[in-house]
Amino acid sequence: MKVITGIKNIKGRIKNSVVTIGVFDGVHIGHRRIIRETVRRAKASGAKSAVVTFDPHPSEVLNPKARAPSLISLKHRTRLIGELGVDYLVVLSFTKSLSRVSPKKFVKNILID
Repeated sequence: MKVITGIKNIKGRIKNSVVTIGVFDGVHIGHRRIIRETVRRAKASGAKSAVVTFDPHPSEVLNPKARAPSLISLKHRTRLIGELGVDYLVVLSFTKSLSRVSPKKFVKNILID
């Protein structure tokens, strides 16, 4: 699995891919099912599989007073996601600015363009 860190490092690196997006904190059974399905669909269509995740956890940025701890470290999350056969893991820095990007713009500006 190739790990790409930051929006600027994605450009032109992943083409023809099936992508899933989430924090995936804990990489629990539901997360694993979603990620495995992404890998399956990518293989079935001759594409690459990609998981987009965020660090730090959005709750740390949007509600820091809540102090909700992450279940596992980014390093541990990376290892667990890699064990599921993913081609690319994209780690985006979660910021207040990123939180204000509409879903439509996120898809167009980050995932497509």
